[in-house]
Amino acid sequence: MSTQGFQTPKSATRLLQDLIAIPSVNPDGDPGCPTTGEQQIAEYTAAFLKKCGADVELVPVLPGRPNIIAHFNAPRAPKTLPITFAPHLDTVSVRGMTIDPFNPKIVSGKILGRGASDTKGPMAAMLWALKTWSEKEKASARSIPVAFTGLVGEEAGNDGAIHLMKSGFKTEFAIIGEPTDLKIVHAHKGALWFTIETHGKSCHASAPERGKNAILLMTEVIHCLHRELLPFLHSHRHSQLGKPSFNIGTINGGSKVNIVPSQCKIECDIRTIPECGMKEIEKQLKKILKRFSGLTCKISRSPASLDTDPSLPWIQRLKPFTKGLTTAPWFCDAAVFSQYKIAAIAIGPGSIQQAHTVDEFIQEKEFLKGVTMFEKFLSALQR
Repeated sequence: MSTQGFQTPKSATRLLQDLIAIPSVNPDGDPGCPTTGEQQIAEYTAAFLKKCGADVELVPVLPGRPNIIAHFNAPRAPKTLPITFAPHLDTVSVRGMTIDPFNPKIVSGKILGRGASDTKGPMAAMLWALKTWSEKEKASARSIPVAFTGLVGEEAGNDGAIHLMKSGFKTEFAIIGEPTDLKIVHAHKGALWFTIETHGKSCHASAPERGKNAILLMTEVIHCLHRELLPFLHSHRHSQLGKPSFNIGTINGGSKVNIVPSQCKIECDIRTIPECGMKEIEKQLKKILKRFSGLTCKISRSPASLDTDPSLPWIQRLKPFTKGLTTAPWFCDAAVFSQYKIAAIAIGPGSIQQAHTVDEFIQEKEFLKGVTMFEKFLSALQR
């Protein structure tokens, strides 16, 4: 891989600004800009890692959307690497943003732009720490092999993480880059997204008895879900994550006020916990819906929950450099690693409260604390 013409940024902050300036919007849904995908940011990050002395490979996952696989101190990569840093390369849509998403200005100590918090801030902190560590450890025989994997598609399908795991990639400990205020997220909820569509029969609204109103049928379905599914969900509880949640996010039906609607659709979101995952919920959902005729139900996404034992040695080695342990209601690539029996956590500078916002930013001082945290952790590692 050529790095000809690549100029390594002179500071961690400049690196983050460079990453923000590169559009890497996930193409799923309405991206809000003409340039999507992770190819450009993958090439930039790969060149940076190559300059740092890593062995780097771009691995296609989807057209124009490659994962980055980089190894330090492992010219003959072992079957299982001790440590892997694994941020995602994509961001959410820029539609509706009140700032220029790709013009990373610094205003009142805030670095602005799409991805500043989720998750280019954590990724830049990891990358700069790897740069500093690799420069200090070049001549050290004690340095352990470390990997960096930049993953595509986290914001819609976890495509990159799933592809990496299916490829047979092995590591003892995966550190997923997310904005967690430098706390170790060792457990988080999963998500079960599903669509219910009711089907009726159209006719003129002046004689509704001749048709079958799909919206009215949907109201019965919604009442039933709240009456039966919600209590089932709330009968399960995780000691730290609490109960599963249920939300109906969208509803759409009918075509015109004077036509009896033949179709109505809702999209639903359940945040799962280890004690109540996809299989249990899907079984209960089928039991509830089977009494209705004229509807279809389709599950569109089901990332798993995460429940990594915080007493594991790798977490205990990382913990002194962090702000402690926590859990989260959101989900990330850590759960994909965990499903393949890899100890995984999420951590990084920045606040999740800024993720996906119209004026996304990260406080520069908090970002630099993240750089320092990763540097200290890496410096403490030895064979």
